[in-house]
Amino acid sequence: MRLILVRPGESAGKPSHQQGPAQAEVITREIGSVVSRTLPVEAIYTSTNALAAETARIISDGLGIASPIQEDAFDVPIADSGPDGIEGLQSRAWSAVESLLERHPPDCTLILVAQEMTIRLLVCRALSLPLSEMQRFRIDPASLTTLDFRLQPQRRTILAGLNETCHLEK
Repeated sequence: MRLILVRPGESAGKPSHQQGPAQAEVITREIGSVVSRTLPVEAIYTSTNALAAETARIISDGLGIASPIQEDAFDVPIADSGPDGIEGLQSRAWSAVESLLERHPPDCTLILVAQEMTIRLLVCRALSLPLSEMQRFRIDPASLTTLDFRLQPQRRTILAGLNETCHLEK
């Protein structure tokens, strides 16, 4: 199974806030061209964050697939991380990914639209990196990060793409 992690584009309140929807359209075209050569998109998931949800809606409309499914497990409220701290947030998000692996066939693509911190936490978990190392890579606005989950001959996760933004330069 392939999981494409999408960070939403520019948000309101920033000088280039009009870019967000346009960036989501570009992301949609990129995913459409890549997925047409690989595994079909089975579903789109999103955090409950408004910008992530809007980006997911634009992608689902553009790809002609069902409306995005909101999952609060992909929300990362750092200020309210509870007694387990950031590790608890990572564990909750990773458990949600594992649940997706069980719910969908192994030969499909899933899209998850989430904020930067959620993507960082998932990449660290996928690579078995300690959370103290999560600032060693970039997750830019409107970027794509791809995780491949292999189940045979042994279960393992492969980082197939990190912070891809070349679609924004076209």
